[in-house]
Parts: sequence; C-alpha cells; structure tokens
Amino acid sequence: MSESFIRRHRADWERLDRILRKIEKGGPGILTKEEIRAVGPLYRKICTDLSFAQAQNYDIEVVNYLNDLAGRGYNQIYQPERSGAGLLRLIRSDLPEALRKNSRFIWWSMLLIVIGIILGYVITSWAQAISETYFPKLLGEKLLERFMKDEWFNDPLAQRPVIALLIMNNNIRVAINAFVLGIFGGIFTLWVLLHNSLLLGYLAAVFARQGYALSYWAAILPHGFIELTAIALAGAAGFVIGTALLFPGELKRSDNLRRKGREAALIFLAAVLLLVVAGLIEGLFSTITTKVIPDGGRLAFAGLTLIFLWWLGRKTGLLKAELVLSDQGNG
Repeated sequence: MSESFIRRHRADWERLDRILRKIEKGGPGILTKEEIRAVGPLYRKICTDLSFAQAQNYDIEVVNYLNDLAGRGYNQIYQPERSGAGLLRLIRSDLPEALRKNSRFIWWSMLLIVIGIILGYVITSWAQAISETYFPKLLGEKLLERFMKDEWFNDPLAQRPVIALLIMNNNIRVAINAFVLGIFGGIFTLWVLLHNSLLLGYLAAVFARQGYALSYWAAILPHGFIELTAIALAGAAGFVIGTALLFPGELKRSDNLRRKGREAALIFLAAVLLLVVAGLIEGLFSTITTKVIPDGGRLAFAGLTLIFLWWLGRKTGLLKAELVLSDQGNG
C-alpha cells in the first residue's frame, strides 16, 4: 500500500525538496514566480501526506522522510532567522540581489536626473523668463550672493555636525517622497526626481552666468555624486512599487506588491545609507571655505567618491547586471 502512496505523491515531494534546497542555498529571493506560488501548497500537501502516512502506519523511512521535509519547510516559511545571521544575509545577499534585479529602474532614475539637470541649465540659460516662473529669481541670486561674500562656507566648526544632520534630514525627506509616492504608479516619483535635478541645473546656470561654473560644481560634486546616486536609488524603489501595482503579471496585485515591496525597501535602505554618507561629506567638507580647500581639492575629492561608487557598483553586482543587460540587447 505504501508503494502506491509513494508513486502517487513522489513528484510533489521531490519538487518541494528542490525548492527548499534553493532557499537554503541562496535565500527565497532566487525563487521563480512559479516556485513562489508552489511552495505554500506543496508544504501544506506534505503536512497532509505526513499525517496520512502516520495514521496508516506506513514504513518508518517514508514517515521520517516526510517529517524531515515538513520540518525544513516549516523552518523556511515560518521560523525567523537569528538577527545576526539575518542582517548578514541582508547585506551580503538580499540587498545586492535586489539592486541587480531592478537595475533598469536605477539606471532610468539616474538618466532622469541627468536629463533634469541639463534641462534646468538650458532653460535658465536660454529661456530665463520660463525658468523664473518655476524657480523664484531670488533663490539663485541669494545663493550666488552668499557664495561671492564667502558666507556659504563660514559656519563655525562646532556647528558642522548639526549642519550635517540638517542636511541628512532634508535629503532623506526627499528620498522618502520619491519612494513612498511610487504607490501612485511612479508619476510623482518621476516629478520628485525631475524637480530636484531641474533645481541643480537652474543653480548651475545662475552661477555660470557670473563666471562661477567651476566653483559651483566644486562645491556640489564632493557630496553630489553620492547624494544623486542615493536619490536615484530612492526613485528606483518608487518605480519598483509603481510597476508592481500597475503590472502584477500572473500574481495577485497584493501578492506582487508584497514580493516587490521587499526589494524596493532594500533599495531604499541603500539610498538612506548613502544619504548619511553624503550628508556627512556636505556638512563637514563641502561647506568648508575655499580658502582652506580650493576648488581643485574639492574636485579631486569628488573623483574619489566616484571611485567609491564604482567599487560599490562592482561589489553589489549592479554594474555587472547592467553589462549583462547590454550584452543581451546586443545579441
């Protein structure tokens, strides 16, 4: 009797075993959509088969096999990880995987920021009247005046940690808006990215008009490369949420949102961590007077932050993921 029972159900047992082995090796994030949908029903079926085998007094080997399979399934589905192991896997595996899987959203966000900066510069340079309807004229003039009087960089050293915290708070608020507003299909995330990048382009044009283009970018880029990367990540997280709602695929909209929402949250976490770094640089370095750190020193430091971002991109596999996508497109 047990032989017939085994023949009828062996395929389901072996499938669950393969899925559990994948989870145990690389985490649940590597599962396909079909495997994600299958793991719950398969686990419940294993529990039912185990109860039936025990009630029928089937061979102890069958009962032990099913009991082991059910136990492994329970550990993966219900048991929380130890906090240390979970945090380590989050940083070393889950976060890089979320970045790679959603690399197209990250690159799109970066492209939008670049386009916004260029548009802001061009509109302010060649259509000043249009620019002033969007950005108050005094905004750029006040900042330029402060820069020319060296008031941009004269905060006391003791106040710089407070300034850094204020900068972090403002930047994280922008990132939160880009992330959370993704729930509206990504439209408002798009607006947040463009609005902030248009502002950068607008100010660049105002400074360039007075011959301070180099000084402007020397003041912005030491923290700007990291800060803009972080905002792009937050925007990408918002787009992940938006597309999960708009295009659920074969999953229920709520199920797809839960699945993609975790990836979006990990990407947003990376954005926040980068914004903390950018805020420290801006508060403790970028705003130090040019009499102490000349433009050349600022730009050299900005180059180091680019190397740092390149290293992070390679370490997380984000740059590799983009290369793979490019190769596939060429093929």
